[in-house]
Order: sequence, then C-alpha cells, then structure tokens
Amino acid sequence: MPGLTPYPPFPQDIHTSPLLVIDHELIQAGDADEIERLWKGATEMGFWYLMNHGVSEEAEGMFAMG
Repeated sequence: MPGLTPYPPFPQDIHTSPLLVIDHELIQAGDADEIERLWKGATEMGFWYLMNHGVSEEAEGMFAMG
C-alpha cells in the first residue's frame, strides 16, 4: 500500500541544489519578481522547473490514450 513503506532518511553527505519553480502564467503577465527569478535560474543556477505552461494538459491526453 502506498505511503506505508518506510524510507531511510536522505543522506547528509550528498550535495543537492535548489530547484526554482517558475510560473509561466506570471511571466506572461509581466510579473517583475517572477521574471527576476527566471533570470536567476537561467544565469546563476542553469536550470529551473516551469509550471503552468499548458503542455501538461496535452501530455495527460496522450498518456490516457496510451
């Protein structure tokens, strides 16, 4: 049953990096704070996660068909 499997704690000696979650709808709306966060992700971190971009809905239909 999901959620009942105990997992060990994440090791403390493994380096991790933060992941910025950028909202595409805010970018399209011209939100200055979100645009700055995207710039930081692109220039300082080299990666980010983009949400509310509209592709997820298309992909869900594809997976349902499969």
